[in-house]
Amino acid sequence: GTFYDRILLSTYQALNHLQLGQAERARVELNRAALWQRDAVERNADRIAREQAAFAEAGKQKGYDVSATLKDQGFRQSMEQAYGPVWDKRGSVDYEVSFTSWLRGVVQMARGEASAFDQARQSFKSVAGMLGEPANAAVLEDVAMADAATRGQLPPKMVWVVLETGRAPSRKELRLDIPLFMQQVPYVGAAFPLLEFHDW
Repeated sequence: GTFYDRILLSTYQALNHLQLGQAERARVELNRAALWQRDAVERNADRIAREQAAFAEAGKQKGYDVSATLKDQGFRQSMEQAYGPVWDKRGSVDYEVSFTSWLRGVVQMARGEASAFDQARQSFKSVAGMLGEPANAAVLEDVAMADAATRGQLPPKMVWVVLETGRAPSRKELRLDIPLFMQQVPYVGAAFPLLEFHDW
């Protein structure tokens, strides 16, 4: 499976354990999911760095400046228009699944220990950073609650309700013209995967 398959498998195993009242086993699964996320970063970081270096070197040899393309206003606008909703989830760069990190924070809060409150705060802060404004408003309340708990102000007994709508995005193809700023080849057309979100 893919990295996110592994992360979500551990996440749903944690939900199964929570359903059975096995909070400690749920915590183990969420820690495992965090390790999968770290593993994804480590395994991909070197590969991505090598590919980017090779891409820049190949462009240099053929008289192509990658930075000029990335600075081109039309190209940037096309990319932001197409990938803006995904780019807003900044944690995806590090292969972090926002729901998994949030759920880990919830389970840590439920433990009721000082060290767990700090871990919960870190998880919530990570999710708030991924979502950006205004989507992170509810998570920022969780951050404030966990922060207060680390200073001895315990939260009231509460219940978090998670609704799963069953809606998932589908993948479609997006064609983008990438400016090369080369006389012999002014641009190249390329196909990119694009997530299409549904209202039903």
